[in-house]
Amino acid sequence: ISTRIRIARNLSMFPLNPGGTKESREQIAALMEEVYTGLQGTELGGEFFLHTKMSDDQRQALIDGHQLFRGKDKMQAASGYHADWPHGRGVFHNPEKSFVNWVNEGDHLRIISMQNGGDVEAVFARLAAGAKAIEDGVRKATKQGDGEVFMMHPKFGSVTCCPSNIGTGMRGSVHILVPKLIKKIGFEAIDKLARERNCQARGSSGEHSAVVDRIDISNWRRIGFPEYELVNDMIACANFLAEEEDKIADDDSAPVEDAKLFGKKPGIDPDYDLILDEQLAKNEYPAAKLEASRAAENTPLSAQFCTPEIWEKYKDQKSTGPAGWTLARAINTGVMYPSSFVGCHAGDRESYDDFKEFFYPVIEAYHKGFSMEKGSSLKGTAAERMDPSKIATKLSANAKSKIISTRIRI
Repeated sequence: ISTRIRIARNLSMFPLNPGGTKESREQIAALMEEVYTGLQGTELGGEFFLHTKMSDDQRQALIDGHQLFRGKDKMQAASGYHADWPHGRGVFHNPEKSFVNWVNEGDHLRIISMQNGGDVEAVFARLAAGAKAIEDGVRKATKQGDGEVFMMHPKFGSVTCCPSNIGTGMRGSVHILVPKLIKKIGFEAIDKLARERNCQARGSSGEHSAVVDRIDISNWRRIGFPEYELVNDMIACANFLAEEEDKIADDDSAPVEDAKLFGKKPGIDPDYDLILDEQLAKNEYPAAKLEASRAAENTPLSAQFCTPEIWEKYKDQKSTGPAGWTLARAINTGVMYPSSFVGCHAGDRESYDDFKEFFYPVIEAYHKGFSMEKGSSLKGTAAERMDPSKIATKLSANAKSKIISTRIRI
């Protein structure tokens, strides 16, 4: 078993990446290279590898060590996540690879703490120290003084590109081996069991991936709950699924190898390049496509809430932030890929408020029970609430024997 905890953070002095440019991504990478230089001589110090400059041997070593992010994702590409790939993207890690940063994978930063074994407290402690070191380093390099370093919103907290990750936005996940359960009841039934326990199921390699012999289980709730309670959700669900797996008689099925990672293809590649829907590119309301989405069994939240009235109100408006975001750009993922659950993204922090009659209902529909009018009542900072001693639920020995890896991210 291994434990991984990670947080997503966006720097307040840049637009969110869907609304960014090649230049803004490269400026972020250059800033972070300066910050990482300042970590030398500490447990967190290490080496920064830019995608555009790393050698084939370095690339393969990062792939083998599971440190290199793949980027390739059509739904994310439709938001602008992967535009200008691979410029401005990079991976930083210390020699032990227990402290890893992804730069411009989607959000500006993914700060990751990881190690073999189940010592959650040690991993939490390193994450907290690492996040503070990054924040202090950025503050020093940009001469922010007491100003905001990480992008925050007064109602829901940490700002991210996708509404599903805003707020405390913590995601703890385990990769748990349940091949018999997958074979007997299938992925959808496992996901239903997980959701009944405030969790969700994803494919064997995470979001938008195929299901093989293992399932990614993570907490579903995001806003308005302390971090330790979300970890409790994850642990309790993992314990339950481990017990359900053992109730099924053994079979001789062999595990299937994970799919290999592939890089961007020459020319326009929908897995990486931003492709706008033809009507949205003309700033036209895609009425037929959205009506078809609303009539389908699974409707993206973007289609539910981007009504003709909302479109008319916001179609010619741009966000007041640095991205100059539009409603057309915001809903492109849901129009291009109606199977997506959320189907929309923000281009800068201001997007959430500038298009609030669209984004606020999306946020409330995804984060059930959360009110944008009331906002979050959580006290203290995320670092202050990340106290492992408050995690009441413990992983059972049965669950530990089936878990491949553990991730917790905010």
